[in-house]
Amino acid sequence: ATAATATVRVCFQQLPRHLRLGIFHCLTYRNYVLVSPTCRMFQTDLALSLENNLVLRCLHVPEDYRTINEAYASIEQSNGALTTIVLGPGDHVVKGGGYLTIKCPVNIVGSPDVLDKSKIVVVGGFEITANGVHVEHLTIRHKKGSGVWGKSSCTLTDLMIDQCGNSGVFAY
Repeated sequence: ATAATATVRVCFQQLPRHLRLGIFHCLTYRNYVLVSPTCRMFQTDLALSLENNLVLRCLHVPEDYRTINEAYASIEQSNGALTTIVLGPGDHVVKGGGYLTIKCPVNIVGSPDVLDKSKIVVVGGFEITANGVHVEHLTIRHKKGSGVWGKSSCTLTDLMIDQCGNSGVFAY
């Protein structure tokens, strides 16, 4: 493994900076974490890319995190360095089947690779208490309550909200 790491380091260091920065557009957050120990140059380029918004600051569920709750916890802890959760196809169960309380700006979007939003389902609801929240291209199904409980301004685009125990969207 040491020889392979050294080879990767040498190859990476020989790339022109614009090509090195282009690599970040192809990686998921998990890939960043796994590759970042490779060399200081990678860490420096990654920091520059994040500072200048050259990287999609997305977390993918289930690729980077197993659950939507885990991904959101990382968004909160990042203090704005990460901005978006991209949900892949399947059922994404909110812990306990209740509400995911959103207390900081975040984009929660269904994968653009999945054309049918009914294939990306959040089981549970969103309680939105922060401004700057955007939810797009997915289905919300919350049999125990409202699909979206909006306590702050937010945008909801291209959603299907069904089978809710209370209102689909409750806003005040």
